[in-house]
Amino acid sequence: MSLRSGVCPNCESTEVHHDSANLMRSAPPLRVGLGGAAIRLHFVCTACGLVQDFVEPEGARLIRAKWPRVEPAEDS
Repeated sequence: MSLRSGVCPNCESTEVHHDSANLMRSAPPLRVGLGGAAIRLHFVCTACGLVQDFVEPEGARLIRAKWPRVEPAEDS
């Protein structure tokens, strides 16, 4: 579960807010290659203070195309 669901996975509050218009731009975009950037979306639970950041779908596509994928670790 993530804050994007509207329920906090930490405290189960529904006091979850996000900068839907990305007006604050409190975090710089993630740079993806030359000239590419992934805009971060910020979600905050105002009950417990949990913060989660996600990238917009277009940014995720850029990252998938440019960054290497992390392979899952095998259990020992």
